[in-house]
Amino acid sequence: MIDDKRHTKILRQVAIVTFIANVLLFILKIVVGSIFDNLAVKADAWHSAADVVMPLTIIVVSFFISEQPDKKHNYGRERVETIFTLILAVVIAGIGVMLGVEGIHGLIEPVASNQDWVLIAVTIASLVIKEATFVYGIIYAKKIHSETLRINAWHNCSDGLSSVAVLLGLLCSKFIGNNIFESIAVIVVALLIIKVAIESILAASRQLVDHAVDEKTVTAIQEVVKNVAGVEAVSDVRTRWFGNRIYIDLAVVVDQNITVAAGNKIATAVRDALLNHTALMIKDCVVAIKPN
Repeated sequence: MIDDKRHTKILRQVAIVTFIANVLLFILKIVVGSIFDNLAVKADAWHSAADVVMPLTIIVVSFFISEQPDKKHNYGRERVETIFTLILAVVIAGIGVMLGVEGIHGLIEPVASNQDWVLIAVTIASLVIKEATFVYGIIYAKKIHSETLRINAWHNCSDGLSSVAVLLGLLCSKFIGNNIFESIAVIVVALLIIKVAIESILAASRQLVDHAVDEKTVTAIQEVVKNVAGVEAVSDVRTRWFGNRIYIDLAVVVDQNITVAAGNKIATAVRDALLNHTALMIKDCVVAIKPN
């Protein structure tokens, strides 16, 4: 199993690569889109800017979560990620609404569109880079069993759809001579941006109110505990998200005839088994002993 220091290093490395890729894509598309005064490409540029949020969050949070709990932060600092994500998601939603309004205005009052193959080439390059970051992210997500990187990778993959929409809009507009299809592409991109923002807001809100994990994860937790020697049953499982990690409180039923020392040994074994199960993303757990 990869230790916490190595895990944090890889997490930060992948996030930095993704961050740089999106920043470069934003600069390229906003410059080219402005030169050719193309709203669709500029909208896609702002989508790339919005895509900076998740890797930026991961980079910032990686510095906080690498610090050990102290007297002022007994449970660590993972919730910084939640607060940071919530703030940036609201900003992204505003960008999406702004672009959507511009796209609707373009549909109502279409204007002549002077297309250039440079715009098409830039959009194709954007699509290729997005898919490359997806593959890169998935490889490392599997390597360190990181749900955060996995989500970030699939986010990049889905973002390639916006470039596809823009590409289709550019090709259609080139042949019909106005910006109607570009405006449609802008609206599609705006909806994708708003969708990402809403998903981030909902996810962050659930974490802030100590939302429990899903039933599938609870079942996985119970299976890990049941496999520990001396455990006869599992009860009173309570969970809550803390940043991107999970806190657990549970009770295990053991033979009533064992000693206190033996019961503590089982509780320790249960805790170790859960913390060593990297796929479950567990931060810490409290184990109570119940005699049968």
